[in-house]
Amino acid sequence: MQKKDEAIKRFLGGFLGSQDKELLAVLEHASSIKNVPKKAILFVEGQPGSDIYFMLEGSVRLFRTRQDGSEFVVHFVRENEVFAELLPFLGGRYPVSAQALEPLELLTIHANTFEVLLAKDPKLCLKIIAALTARIQGFLRTMENLATPEVKHRLLAYLKDLSDRRASNRIRLPAPKHDIALLLGTTPETLSRLFKKLEEEGMVKVKGREIELTER
Repeated sequence: MQKKDEAIKRFLGGFLGSQDKELLAVLEHASSIKNVPKKAILFVEGQPGSDIYFMLEGSVRLFRTRQDGSEFVVHFVRENEVFAELLPFLGGRYPVSAQALEPLELLTIHANTFEVLLAKDPKLCLKIIAALTARIQGFLRTMENLATPEVKHRLLAYLKDLSDRRASNRIRLPAPKHDIALLLGTTPETLSRLFKKLEEEGMVKVKGREIELTER
């Protein structure tokens, strides 16, 4: 478990690129370390809330629920990412649901304090805008992939996107295959068959969540 002051420095240094003493002092009084077990729900779409999160360890899936009760994945949150950062601008209600995919260690920051920090520090505003821009670009790529009728092409496009972002043909899926299937609009069974087929065709090598693309 990380000490809170170390977690705050990691947030400021890794996310903001700053170690401003004033920001450190503010966050010391408006943040805490939170540990969450695997599969736990952090918050539910539409639920009122007061906390913004910085991921120290683990991963989270953000998702929405359709009227028929089915779910679709919006984003996978990984280490050193902020999520629920729009809470102050959405009437204090979470726009999505969040579930832990692994045991989590989080730095929680009170939303009102985060709003004050945004008002005081233009660099933080720019950092949030950059993070949101990257996320929107990811959404656009996902939407483009989902517009492809064949699931195989969706999967290959998704793997290529992960590979390009990491600049490597060796990637790790950001979530279990069940959740990847939800993101790609298919079933876990279909996804498993596709991975097996791609292996047989010599296009990928699969070992759990570790994937090697033999053709980039």
